[in-house]
Amino acid sequence: LSPAARRTLTERLQQLDSSDSTQIAILTMPDAEGQTIEMYAVEVFEKWQLGQEGKDNGILIVVLRDARELRIEVGYGLEGVITDLLAGRIVDNIMVPALRDGDTDRAFIEAVDALVLASLCRRPARFVMDKGIFKIPVLNFIFRTAKAIPITSKKKDPQVYDRAFESISQALDAGNI
Repeated sequence: LSPAARRTLTERLQQLDSSDSTQIAILTMPDAEGQTIEMYAVEVFEKWQLGQEGKDNGILIVVLRDARELRIEVGYGLEGVITDLLAGRIVDNIMVPALRDGDTDRAFIEAVDALVLASLCRRPARFVMDKGIFKIPVLNFIFRTAKAIPITSKKKDPQVYDRAFESISQALDAGNI
């Protein structure tokens, strides 16, 4: 990651940790030291004790560089919000294309943004869409009924994530979330 991307991610993750208590960590390794990525992710997740005690609201993004494997491990407290399907779509539709394009910064920043947005709503994705709370493009990506098709991208609209965070903040302040 570039220094600018590290700063951006650090700021966003610290804000999330202090405001919401959800913790997101990123681990990049050459390989899983003889384990499957799933077993390795669970082991690291438990060792690092991500999330608050009793809430189990942590998220771990694992990238095995040499093995070319990615995984998002989610604590039990967030499984209803960040399902395996959603985590897989974030990997497949955000991280893999960006990494394939050689844009590591974008892969991590956009994946973290998607996870932050999903974790902030604290409700299952289908419920949020049924209530019609979110109608902005990046959230349509996340909460679209199991299709997860990006409607817009940061390249086309650089302010899309800033507007998404602002909309979520307003909805939180208004008590809509």
